[in-house]
Amino acid sequence: MTPTLKLTLAAACAAALAAAPGAFAQSSQAGKSASGSQAQQSKSEKLAKQDREAIRTLAEVNMAEVKAGEMAKDKAESEKVKKFAEHMVEDHGKALERVKDVADAKDVEVPDEPSRKHQAAAKKLEKLDGAEFDREYMAQMVKDHEEALKQARRAAKEAKDPEVKAAAEQQAKSIQQHLDQAKSLHASIAGASRGASAERGKAERSREKQK
Repeated sequence: MTPTLKLTLAAACAAALAAAPGAFAQSSQAGKSASGSQAQQSKSEKLAKQDREAIRTLAEVNMAEVKAGEMAKDKAESEKVKKFAEHMVEDHGKALERVKDVADAKDVEVPDEPSRKHQAAAKKLEKLDGAEFDREYMAQMVKDHEEALKQARRAAKEAKDPEVKAAAEQQAKSIQQHLDQAKSLHASIAGASRGASAERGKAERSREKQK
């Protein structure tokens, strides 16, 4: 082997050794990225189907109550209804953030808007004003929270993942409190409405007699 060839081979070996750490680092980084991606995919796959559905449902329920509450804050006639609406916006807003945190941790995509059923109910409310709005909003709140309570309790009972179960249990307790408040306020408003109607009826009958 000639001296020139020996020098050429030595230089090639040195270049390969110099490049090796960088190549190893790139390979290691690629391996870590692939491992992280696989872990995320595995995490999503391990979450039971009912748990993923529970997360989506809890998020959707909170979203609907926040939107309805925002509307009621502006349109309600009764100060009690306005305060209840503010309470719904605050409580369900916080609950929505907690559910989203769980969703992010579990790699679950949540809806961007309430269900079609809740959207239809919101459109109905948009057409009403004053005392009529108050009555319909509170009637919806009773109905919505009764349904939401069933969903949260079912999720808490059937959930496999401990974080999903804890979120559902926490929401069920909050929804029960909201339902009790909604029933009480709805009954109060309905009673006041019946009283006002009775008074109007008496006044009309009195005017008829005077004629």
